[in-house]
Amino acid sequence: MRGRAPLFAVVALGCASAPPAVHGPLTLPGIPAPPPERVAASDGGIRPCPSANAAAAPPLTPTAARAPAPSDALDDDDSLADSEEAPYENGGIDDGEPDAPRDDGAAHGSLPLAPADPRLSLSDEELRRRVKLDLASLGSLSLGTPAAGGLVNPVALRSSAELTIVDAAASWGTEETVAYLTRAVAKVYERHPNTPPLQVGHLSSRRGGPLSPHRSHQSGRDVDLGYYYRDDKGTWYRRATAANLDLERTWALVRALVTETDAEYIFINTSVQKLLKDHAQRIGEDPTWLDGLFQVGSRSTNAIVRHVHGHDTHMHVRFYNPIAAELGRRTLPYLPDRRQVERREEEGLVPYRIHKGETLAVLAKKFGTSVAAIQKANRLRNLKVVAGRTYLMPQKVVVERTKRMQSAPRVTVPARRLPPRPPATG
Repeated sequence: MRGRAPLFAVVALGCASAPPAVHGPLTLPGIPAPPPERVAASDGGIRPCPSANAAAAPPLTPTAARAPAPSDALDDDDSLADSEEAPYENGGIDDGEPDAPRDDGAAHGSLPLAPADPRLSLSDEELRRRVKLDLASLGSLSLGTPAAGGLVNPVALRSSAELTIVDAAASWGTEETVAYLTRAVAKVYERHPNTPPLQVGHLSSRRGGPLSPHRSHQSGRDVDLGYYYRDDKGTWYRRATAANLDLERTWALVRALVTETDAEYIFINTSVQKLLKDHAQRIGEDPTWLDGLFQVGSRSTNAIVRHVHGHDTHMHVRFYNPIAAELGRRTLPYLPDRRQVERREEEGLVPYRIHKGETLAVLAKKFGTSVAAIQKANRLRNLKVVAGRTYLMPQKVVVERTKRMQSAPRVTVPARRLPPRPPATG
């Protein structure tokens, strides 16, 4: 399915510069010439390239790889699908996830889209020129929406002492997404140094677009994260319960995602939400603040932590990308290839040869349809079917269509939901 995704030019990435202080000390990319190599740091930043203005900095642990060079940008073979890759459970499909931005309202305030980043002040003429001649200088571009989008100039998250990648071929995200994720995980390690590596599922494919088995994960802003467990087995896609969930570490991760990053949504099953919220209250977190974060046990219409079925085996995080999403919105009209593969489930007719002993009732159950639908498809006037004869069976099939990608609307990033008092201990 990824082979049908848009063939955007994937090129080397730019260096790093700081966003506004109101967003915290997270280092994000700037505009200098593309370096030979750049990696995401364990503290959530992007290691800057050597330059005349670069200040001395302590060594950082690499956890991300740069995008492929232009020479292999159109190669359909994902070179990172190596020994790190493991099967992704079919149950991980993210159906029912909201795609529209969360409306936090004036009560929480809003922030402009990282006005200190110089790329956002470039004119349309300059953006058009860079798309044509120096696309790498724009950094990561998140195109369209999480459920209908693409990705340009991505960063690949790599396994490290703190992270284990489940599927390396789907470990691509924007610079902001990778920086946010590594920063949040580093915060867990600051409080719990002996924490086992966090299992990380899908982000996006190298070019974005449809990624099986998800509806979203198309624009480099989504990531599936495992939970921390008491027995430290580090198993991916394990159902979290009161008996096995490591509440201290998992709450530390959720807390860091909320307070240290621009998380738009965190999808967690209600059963797991309740465990985490009860634990946070026990260790002294502010109840009113928690009610604003969690959908469970509150009347908040703008909760960040929300229930979506199937997320008791992993959590799904979607990040605002004030730089990559806005640049993607503005540059999309100038990109040479704006194709998007749209996948839809529709009713279709599948030929099927009847085996001895099969009846219409058996066939209806087998194909997930009704006896009347089979009769209508084959113009049958009774319940008789003949073994060895081929009939048409109504069945839902995936239909793919290629269309022009639509630009996402401009969004503002809500102020972070910070607690009203210093972090609780424990």
